[in-house]
Amino acid sequence: MKKILLTRHAKSSWLDPSLSDHDRPLNKRGVRSAQFFAETMKSEFDKVQEVYVSSAKRAQETAVELKLNRAKMSTHKELYTFSCTKLENFIFSIHSDAQYIHLIGHNPAFTEFVNNHSNIRVDNVPTCGMVILQWDDVNDWSDVQFENARLLLFDVPKRQI
Repeated sequence: MKKILLTRHAKSSWLDPSLSDHDRPLNKRGVRSAQFFAETMKSEFDKVQEVYVSSAKRAQETAVELKLNRAKMSTHKELYTFSCTKLENFIFSIHSDAQYIHLIGHNPAFTEFVNNHSNIRVDNVPTCGMVILQWDDVNDWSDVQFENARLLLFDVPKRQI
């Protein structure tokens, strides 16, 4: 069994046009959304064995506001991608015995991944949206590409706050 929690970074700020896309921080709404999920998803976050975070500032700040266990976290510049193919390559190349991982990254890669590798279709994984997918008969991350996952959760801040 393999299970993945995909979290799209929380809402980011566009106030400073001099910042590169990579360096944009969260805005106030983004902070509130992540803090909300820090409380409501804590028991789920505790089950996760490894957390992989995009190097983008907004993804890093999302991880901090979610109050994730830093000992489980690692930063990956490869997750600063909007390409589903690059996201797939990252996931399929994970060499880990972890059964349950958490990725914090970007759209449209996350939405396309959910649509390509699960039994559902979504229009959009919104900012701070969370999706949990599970592959019941898969033992290696490279094999998730051959089976559709079951959707266990799709939640967004707007439904809650």
